[in-house]
Amino acid sequence: LQWLSAPPTGSNSASASSASSAGSAGSPAGFSTLTNSYGNLGGSNGDANIEDFEKEEDEEIRRSWMEWPGSQPSARNTSSATSAAKIRRQLLGTSCDYRRGKWAYVKGYRPAYSGDCKYIRSGFNCQRNGRKNMDFMSYRWQPATCALPRFSANTFLSLLKNKIIAFIGDSISRNFQQSISCLLAAQVTVEEWTGHLGPDSVIGLKIPSHNVRILAFMTPFLVRYTNEPWAFELYGLQPPKTKLIKGGNGAGQGYVIWTDVLDSAWTVLFRQLDVVVFMSGHWFLQAQGDTDVRSLQFVTNNKPVRLNGQDAYRAVINRVKKFLDVEAKFKGIPMWLTYSPSHYRSSTYPPSCPDSKPLSSVSLDKAATQFRSIELEMLQNTRFSVLDLTAMSGLRPDGHVQMYYGPVKNSKTKWDCLHWCLPGVPDAWSDVLQLVLSSRLR
Repeated sequence: LQWLSAPPTGSNSASASSASSAGSAGSPAGFSTLTNSYGNLGGSNGDANIEDFEKEEDEEIRRSWMEWPGSQPSARNTSSATSAAKIRRQLLGTSCDYRRGKWAYVKGYRPAYSGDCKYIRSGFNCQRNGRKNMDFMSYRWQPATCALPRFSANTFLSLLKNKIIAFIGDSISRNFQQSISCLLAAQVTVEEWTGHLGPDSVIGLKIPSHNVRILAFMTPFLVRYTNEPWAFELYGLQPPKTKLIKGGNGAGQGYVIWTDVLDSAWTVLFRQLDVVVFMSGHWFLQAQGDTDVRSLQFVTNNKPVRLNGQDAYRAVINRVKKFLDVEAKFKGIPMWLTYSPSHYRSSTYPPSCPDSKPLSSVSLDKAATQFRSIELEMLQNTRFSVLDLTAMSGLRPDGHVQMYYGPVKNSKTKWDCLHWCLPGVPDAWSDVLQLVLSSRLR
């Protein structure tokens, strides 16, 4: 998957691309336009160049499939098109390749719920926090080669009748879970189930009509972690000297992370779950520094190890897979939501994402490209269905929280170009989740 991790244009180099205007085909500084990965989305109407992409993707997937450990020997003897189609279906969990398409503006379209939904965390509620331009809510994702039905509470709950679905991961996972919660609450009666996980975030919902439960576990690394001084001292590690969050991503302070010890916050109830949706990645960015003192320090086999963020993320995904298959012997449906892209522009101060319309070509920062590539690599030939939503989300800098994570004080207010407004882009993720569940549960 070399073409998935091509280095982006450096944000500080002389050759860095200038920031694109809203809806233009250019890439902001520090971003790369992935015309090879997702087809050319820069046409006059935003349509994907599907045929060219399919030919290139089929060959790349076929070659990559042969090179990965654990690949099926029979794959070597199949045609490129056949093996790639099979791998794609296994990976996505559906025959509908929803990844390529366009965001279509639908005049008069409004989401199923509003900012009045009580399950929206205050930091995601752009409507209540004063955002005036609400056009970002009027776009619907339209795949180029198949239909994507709109989320229906009855369809979703019928698929999950008498089941428990859990969202496990960081704050973007919570973003997603709250979209699902509000979509359901707008159509059926829901009950709070197990209390709260942090301010404004219900950890459990129950839908009595279908005996469905929805859980959210906040565990940004998926494995055990702590910022207590004793952990640094125990392993002879030096804590970081800064608590600043670089570029708006990551932990923002020092942590010791055990890459081979899963966070009991979610494993304790795991055997009772039927569908699990994992999402992580952003907090691992704090390990990307080149200095001796990093924000993240890793421990494996009870010994400190020096890892970069990508290798640590690989180790964690591998640990999760082992737990599901060997230790928990999980019989349900595991899913992984790919890395959610941020859209910070370093050409402005503070870094911002002032777009008011979707982009017409996919622009991803280096982290999104690398971490998505890791997820696809590690989850090939497994029971996981990958909700590959990085590209479609990469077109939507206008959908981020921007300045509206709270009352806007002045022009110097910091921007949030990582999380998403609700209602907004995660509602389209909910459409995709329903599509994949329809394929896997029927």
